[in-house]
Amino acid sequence: VTDDMGMAGITELYPPEESGVHAVIAGADILLCVRMTTTGACAPEMLEPLRAGLLAAVADGRIPIERIDASVRRILAVKARHGVGPAPDADLAQIKGGEHLRIVASVLEMVAIRQEEAGKP
Repeated sequence: VTDDMGMAGITELYPPEESGVHAVIAGADILLCVRMTTTGACAPEMLEPLRAGLLAAVADGRIPIERIDASVRRILAVKARHGVGPAPDADLAQIKGGEHLRIVASVLEMVAIRQEEAGKP
């Protein structure tokens, strides 16, 4: 779990599009964005670039989908241990099928379109 992604120690080094990517690559499973407007906090306008950067990193392979799957499993395991949400042995076939895959495909398509519009491969 990260500290607030809007802290100056992060925002002075990386734009929101990259800060979340670096955090996940470094091992974070959960990124915190406090969404306050005080100095040193994650402002609401950071959320979309942070999200877009993560989606782009998965789409271009900088963050392997297996890394996301591993994070989801760890988060579900903690939730199950504390009696919150489904067990960590949830049916991944169901999660990776049907409507879920259509949503993922739609998100990846939006990322690809945005990359094309920005002139990125």
